[in-house]
Amino acid sequence: AVSPEGRYAAVLRRGNKPYEKGVDDVYAAVVKVLGPFCFSGFEGKSEITSDLTGLVSKYNMKVSSKKLFAKVNDWINEGGKINVYTDLPIVFADPVLDPMTYSLHSYPYDMRDDFIKQYKSAKEGRIEPSVFITCTYLGDEEDDWNLILVPRILSLGVEIKTKTDPDYCRAAIRKSLINHLLNPDAVSKVASTYSAKDSEMIKGLAEELDAGIVSFDSGMRAKAKIPMEMTFSPEKRTDTATSLAFLASGEGSLAIRRSASAQGIVFSVAISKENIILP
Repeated sequence: AVSPEGRYAAVLRRGNKPYEKGVDDVYAAVVKVLGPFCFSGFEGKSEITSDLTGLVSKYNMKVSSKKLFAKVNDWINEGGKINVYTDLPIVFADPVLDPMTYSLHSYPYDMRDDFIKQYKSAKEGRIEPSVFITCTYLGDEEDDWNLILVPRILSLGVEIKTKTDPDYCRAAIRKSLINHLLNPDAVSKVASTYSAKDSEMIKGLAEELDAGIVSFDSGMRAKAKIPMEMTFSPEKRTDTATSLAFLASGEGSLAIRRSASAQGIVFSVAISKENIILP
């Protein structure tokens, strides 16, 4: 393997398997062509391909199992290849080297049902460790074979319609997100109007989701260019919850638009438009 700029060359092995006959001669010829500035002291793949530690740290991902996380990292560092399944926008940091470690399987958001079926199939198959990078709720059952990484890239926009018990809101918002097949652990921001940011309800939701609080005034909300106008709620011309989620996500894509639960909780959810870079 040669890095794109021609500065590194390496012979990659799967674990402790021996090289094929003649590999050393080919390797020596490649290094000679690349010149004296080529670094060629690699012994295995782990030295040029990082494991998942940096990825989890960069995107503040929730790890489903610390034990399994360590197991998958060991598998990578020993030369194993990992199947990565995702319904989020993910790109390779290095298109040449990364595919040698990660086999990426991407599912468009409108194929989320197929993505969930794939997780269930992998969970039952137990052929080799797999990684699922997603904001989709895949359940809370213990799984010692498939690692779930949940990036915190969701923004929750909350609109207060009536006075509501803050304790009720905590349980209700978590249940509502799961009903929409979104993992509550993926929420990084709770967005409110400027006047409501210090309310007990907003503070309670942020605490429940371990999220930060952001607020936007009416002028900023009015200027938000939300995709598609609301047509299914004619009694309300402005959609505060959606504009809040949209702004908090950095004008990302909408995952939930204006959902209501009992006792006056109205919320929307948006996904940050930033690509996740693997690894």
